Amino acid sequence: MDKVKFKQSRAIIAWPAIMLSVLLFLFILTRNTTYPGYNLCLNGEASLSGAKVYIDGVFVGNLKNNNENNLSGSCLCLNVKNGKHNLEVKKLGYGSLSKDFVMKNEAYIGINLKPDDN
Repeated sequence: MDKVKFKQSRAIIAWPAIMLSVLLFLFILTRNTTYPGYNLCLNGEASLSGAKVYIDGVFVGNLKNNNENNLSGSCLCLNVKNGKHNLEVKKLGYGSLSKDFVMKNEAYIGINLKPDDN
C-alpha cells in the first residue's frame, strides 16, 4: 500500500502576511489624518439657547439647542488651546457671565445666567 504524502499548509505563513499587509495599508492611509476634536464643552439650560459666547474677548459662537442629540439644554463645543482664558456669555434679558479658567486638555463648564429683574 502506498503512503499518502500530505503537503504542509501555507496558511500559517499566508494569513499573518495578509494581516500585516492590511495593517500597514491602514496605517499609511490614516497616519496624516487629523480629526477636529473638541476639548471645551459649555452647557446650559434650554432657555439659554442663542446666548453669545466670547473667549478672550473674541466671539466664538452661540449656545445651541441640544434637541438633535435627544438631550435637553443648550451647548457649544469648541477647540481651545491650553492656558489661561476668559469666558464671557451674554444673552439679552439675562445677566452676563464672566469667568477666568485654565484649559488643561479638556474642560466642561456649566453656564447659569439669571434673568434680568425688569
